[in-house]
Order: sequence, then C-alpha cells, then structure tokens
Amino acid sequence: MRIENLRTDQFSDRRRVVVDVSWEDCGRTTQEVYFETIAPFAEDLAPSVDAFLLASMPIATWLGERRILVQGSVCPRLRDGLQAVAAVFASWHDRCRPVEIEPTAGVRPPVPRASRRVASFLSGGIDALALLRANRLEYPPEHPASIRDCLLLFGLNSFDFGDATPRPERLAAFETHVQRMRQLGRLADFTLVPVYTNARTLYPDFASWSTIGFGAATTAVALALARRVSEAWLGSDGLGLASPPLGSHALLLHHFSTAAVEIHLGHVNTTRLEKTRLVADWEGALPFLRSCLYLEVPPDGLVNCGRCEKCVRTRLALVALGKLDRATSFPLGELTPGMLAVVELTPRNAPFYQECLEPLERLGRHDLVAPLRALLTTYHRLERWKREFVRLNRFDERFLKGRLARWYSSRSTPRLE
Repeated sequence: MRIENLRTDQFSDRRRVVVDVSWEDCGRTTQEVYFETIAPFAEDLAPSVDAFLLASMPIATWLGERRILVQGSVCPRLRDGLQAVAAVFASWHDRCRPVEIEPTAGVRPPVPRASRRVASFLSGGIDALALLRANRLEYPPEHPASIRDCLLLFGLNSFDFGDATPRPERLAAFETHVQRMRQLGRLADFTLVPVYTNARTLYPDFASWSTIGFGAATTAVALALARRVSEAWLGSDGLGLASPPLGSHALLLHHFSTAAVEIHLGHVNTTRLEKTRLVADWEGALPFLRSCLYLEVPPDGLVNCGRCEKCVRTRLALVALGKLDRATSFPLGELTPGMLAVVELTPRNAPFYQECLEPLERLGRHDLVAPLRALLTTYHRLERWKREFVRLNRFDERFLKGRLARWYSSRSTPRLE
C-alpha cells in the first residue's frame, strides 16, 4: 500500500484533506480518501498523514499488503501502536499479517495543542449518549476533562456511498440528523462538529469493516482534527473484554493515539442495559436517540425505523426499563412478540438480549419473555455444538491426523456407481 499526495482542497465553506491510496500486492485500483468538515471548523482540519495511516492500516493487513509506504513523516507513537494492533489482528485472523510502515521522511512526533480539549464521537446511539451523559454527571463544565466537542460522522454506514459518491438520500438524512444533534448540543452544552469521510470505502465488505476497520477509521477523524482536540473518546459496545474480535475492541483503541491526540474507549465494563438506563433517565435525551441500522432511510421524517434488529434490541431494553413510552424517536406503539422475528442472535448481540430477560420477567411481560427465551435457548444450543465441533476437529487434526474428517467425508458424499 502507498499513501501519497497529501493535499488540502478548499471549496465554498468547506475544507477537505485528501490522499491517494494505492495498492502494491492485492490488485485494487487507486482511491482518493478524504476527511472534510465545514466552517467554522475548517481551520481545525489539519493535513495529517497520521489520520490516513490509521484509517488504512487494518485493511492493508487484511488484504495481504506487505508494507505501507507513507509519503511524509509519521508519529512514532502511532507507528508503534499500529505494529501492536497488527499483531493482535494476526492472532485473531489467519489472513492478517504484520505490515511494515515505511515513512519517506522518517518519524516525527506531532505537537499537541496548547490546552486540553476533549471530544467524543456522537452517533445518537446508546453507547455514545451514555458516554456523554456520564461525563456530564461526573465532571463540571469548567473541568478540563469535560467533553467540549462531539464529532458526528457521515460515511461510516455500508449504504452511504453508491460507487464513489455519497447517496443523496443518505446525505440529506445526515444533514437532518446534524440539526437534531445541534439541538441536543444546546441541551447538553457541547459543540457539534460534523465530519464527512469516505474511509469506509477502503473496506470491501461488512466483515472487514466491523472486524478490523471500524475503530481505526472512526478515531482517525480525531487525528485529522488535532488542531482542535487533544483527546477523543469512543463509547464501547457494552461487552468489555468478553467482546468478540472487533475493530473497536478494548485491546485496540489506546494504540490509535499519537503524541498529539489521545484515543480512549469509554465505559468498557458497563453493560448495554446499564447504558440504556443512563440514557433513559436523562431528562430530554430520549427524543434524540437514534439506534437504527438505517438499512433504508426511515420514511416520513422518522428518526428510527423501529423494525430493524438494532431498533428492536433498543426498544426491548427500554421496555425492560419501563421507558419505551418516552422514546419518541421510535414509531409510536408497543413492541410486539412478532417484531422479534428479525432477531438473529450472534456472539455480538446475544448478551444484550440475555440481560433483558430478568427485568422483563419482573414486569410480567411474558408475551416477550417466551419468544426471547426460545431464541436464546436455540442460540446457546448451537453455540455449544460449534464449540464441540471445534474441539473434535482439533483432536482429529492432532491425534488422528485428519482420519476422522476423511471418514466423515467419504460417508456423507454419494458414490457414483
């Protein structure tokens, strides 16, 4: 991989920093990758090659690039951190391998801004809102650790781009969301900084994006805003160190820091239900909650579709807390048992449903408990079968040299007479 031709484009009231990303080993075509923001934040957007290196490194390891040649200098702290991250990826995935980082101008630590300024990433979802709420409860506004800026990003959804350009309906929905989050900013006393990026297009599929790319490409925005922020926080997924291999895993985020910008993962050991309670108890916040997967832009000005798996998951937690009636960002009406039909349990979301069982039982919501318990029972049974299969396969490979697998294959494959 080569990261070259760092430049700044100015147009209208916007500023964009851009690089060319080309590939040496995997045969992909050269891409322009950018970060962009609007006035009055345009001067805060720095032409930082570190931001592009962070956004690009995970996919370089995933696709088998042997090196990343960077035109310019890189932060030595980031270089060392990304080497550690590459080692973690290699331990998670056989296809990933360490990649050499080769800056043409060597290493140079960036100088942090003169005063501390803390930002957090704000999507409107439970994790981000809970992180902001906890900060407001625990730090007075004048404290240096109080969140001053919230970064709202366009371009991280799988469907935001058609080919290389943003989809107009997605862009329009984002601009509406910007106005909504500015209202929350007036309520919670923060400055909203909208940022536009196409870093998601580096990742060819959802598997690579969620497994290795999401955390790096998201937090890279903070490195691009090093003139404005010195510290940025991303809300955790609520699974802690038990989280499956993901691009925002607690083992990774601190390695994305530079000498100028500290990156942190917040609420590592706080469960999703506890976060939902924190948001639900925040007076005036629930109308701003946006947890939707946005598989399609919700119609009629709705904030959330109310029907996708993530909407159902969030509504279920609100039912368990007795707060769904206050969540006006969802379509009006009760959550019905039939709505659970969209739920496909995985190691990434099953704990969120599991923790709702007991409070739903206490509320007497047996109409929801029964289908939910059936889903969880089936899921846990399948997971046990998977674990047993893995153990049997390892035993076969180590002690039987694959004879069991070959026997099973011969018995299950029809023979032609």
